[in-house]
Amino acid sequence: ATTEIYTLSLHGALPISRVFLGFSLLLGGVCLLTLCRVVASLRLLSPSAPITWSQRGHWFGLAFLPGVLLLAVTNHITVDIAATPLLWVVPLALYLITFIVAFAGGGSTRRLALLVLLALAGVLLGLGAFAQGSVSLARQLGVPLLLLFAASLLCHDALWAERPAPDRLTTFYLTIALAGVLGGVTVSWIAPLVFDDYYELELAVLALYAWLVVFGRGFSRVQRQALFLGLGVVVPLLAVALVMRAGGQTRQGVIVERRRSFLGPLRVTELPEGRVLTH
Repeated sequence: ATTEIYTLSLHGALPISRVFLGFSLLLGGVCLLTLCRVVASLRLLSPSAPITWSQRGHWFGLAFLPGVLLLAVTNHITVDIAATPLLWVVPLALYLITFIVAFAGGGSTRRLALLVLLALAGVLLGLGAFAQGSVSLARQLGVPLLLLFAASLLCHDALWAERPAPDRLTTFYLTIALAGVLGGVTVSWIAPLVFDDYYELELAVLALYAWLVVFGRGFSRVQRQALFLGLGVVVPLLAVALVMRAGGQTRQGVIVERRRSFLGPLRVTELPEGRVLTH
């Protein structure tokens, strides 16, 4: 950049300090004009209704749950399935893509399909607890990623549908950002202090269904039927999966001791030939 500025200064005909000062003033003028234009636009807008705490809470929940799912799915596939470098990029990319797709509009037309995908992924995730690693690697990786995509897009579509007036968008986006941060904090910092193993994925799906049933808005009759059908099948399966994991009974043996830290769970399994420590 210094070379280009020096060239523009006629190979040193002008002092370089004056060239920098000129560019700084030009950039400052552009920023000032942009700010004046934004302020003028806001003054033309009529004040909208104030945001209630109920609205803030609803936005928070719709952004918090996908944030928890993102970290839960990332932990699940990178620790319990395949410890592969840069594999964490895949769930993060899917999570960000759902924001792009949702905030482009059109969420009401795909809600039924997303509810069906969510139920299908939840069922396959619950059945995977009974298979305990005997299914293909593609299915072990694909099911949690499909679950993350469907759940995140479903929540982000609802966020877009419930966005406030333009003069209230700052609060809207700050609430979304705060919820995402706290979702990550819940999985990364709080969960290792509370749980001795990875339970967040199943718990997040159960919490999502509870949220949709209690606080879900704008569902048609067919969509609500799909929601309750998934609720009736997915919730019992995942509840049993949680009980099985907490019980410690596996195909290989019985987990007699486990601890969890920031880096993941440590498990001591009793096998016929002795005890084995796994990470």
